[in-house]
Amino acid sequence: MESEAYALTVGKVVLGLKSLEFALRRFLDYLDMPDSTPPPVSIGQVLPSRALTNHASLGQLIGKFNEAVTQAKHSGDSLDPTLADISDTLADGHIWGSGPEPPLRMVAFSTPRNGLVSCIRDELMDDGWLDTQARRLQEAHTKLAQAGR
Repeated sequence: MESEAYALTVGKVVLGLKSLEFALRRFLDYLDMPDSTPPPVSIGQVLPSRALTNHASLGQLIGKFNEAVTQAKHSGDSLDPTLADISDTLADGHIWGSGPEPPLRMVAFSTPRNGLVSCIRDELMDDGWLDTQARRLQEAHTKLAQAGR
């Protein structure tokens, strides 16, 4: 894949993760407050902490969603919690490559202990990996939409 197409595909995965996070926030917010809508916001505005505004990670949101669908006896709609690993690594890990040319590696390390770390994630972000992640995210969006009905 050429650099431009590669960057676009990586961007689609990142946007897929972000849109999944927002959709989960809307779903969980609706469970808590069925008649609410997203509040208009401006810098400096003070709002109550709720699913739309809190600092829950994607992993925490997926956990709450899975709990809700299991309680509603729709566990078939549960989401793969490992989707959060991709988001976490993109946010806190490293993207390695000898230049901007694809494919790049997504690498993450443990918290340092005694000056040492372990590699806890190392994935080649090649065409196959990107296609797989895009498919997984599409499946997650479909399950979330089904649960919302």
